[in-house]
Amino acid sequence: MIRVAGLCAAVLIAISPALAFPDVHVFEAGAVVGVLCVAAVLVPSLALAVFGAITALLVFAAALLLMRTPYTVFAALLLGLGLLILLDTTHFEQRFSRSEGKAWIIRNHLSTLGAAVLLSIVTALAIAVGAAIVSQELDPLMRTGLAAFGGILIIAAIMWKALP
Repeated sequence: MIRVAGLCAAVLIAISPALAFPDVHVFEAGAVVGVLCVAAVLVPSLALAVFGAITALLVFAAALLLMRTPYTVFAALLLGLGLLILLDTTHFEQRFSRSEGKAWIIRNHLSTLGAAVLLSIVTALAIAVGAAIVSQELDPLMRTGLAAFGGILIIAAIMWKALP
């Protein structure tokens, strides 16, 4: 069940750059990143998952530099959720794959992962709505600070998930 979540995360990571910039080359780059993330889940290798996550962020950033679509916030949300789930499932498979009582660990882990995903979605949507409301009256420096604060909140949600 954990591997299925990781494979679904790899699909989210693969399609998010194509949602930001619908082009054949971006789709191909997303597919390569998706295959890299699938390999990270199947092996399981946390180093490969981190490499795939960094590559996915670079591909997504390049897609955003080329063009912004109305689906940019949605694509960024999908990418963030995919990265959270990918790194979490790879870490889980690497650490608990041979544990006794694995069913209890999986149930507990999936419930905390679901809570972290819901918290990340609510936080990202609140930041997107808040930024859209106040963006007309803010200078670029304040908008950058608001975006950085949103990133810090998302990282805080990930760290909350990582705490025992």
